[in-house]
Amino acid sequence: MTLRASGKHLVLNDSQTGAVTRMSLARNPLGLLLHVPVRFTGAIRVTDIHMAPGAAQISLAEADNPSQGLLTLQFIDRNGTLQLSTVDGVDARGNRIVLSLSDVTETGSVPKN
Repeated sequence: MTLRASGKHLVLNDSQTGAVTRMSLARNPLGLLLHVPVRFTGAIRVTDIHMAPGAAQISLAEADNPSQGLLTLQFIDRNGTLQLSTVDGVDARGNRIVLSLSDVTETGSVPKN
């Protein structure tokens, strides 16, 4: 599956079935990751941090409305660098999406602030 994201939508393309899933990020905790630049302060609150040898986990919520959902990021140590491996989101209705990431590539440019 290929995942593409912008500031407002997440698009999942399943190359095996041809299915395309488009999700609004307005009320979805995945939208927390698409603020440019990503900062875990201000509008985003870190709710929990767990550290383990070779791994880290950070949970996030909207600072002014944490009941909108929770996003948990799991990182693994790859040669001394933390790499995002799993994104686990639960929205206000209890809908859950888990993304296990592999073969991650960045496209486009990131604005510099």
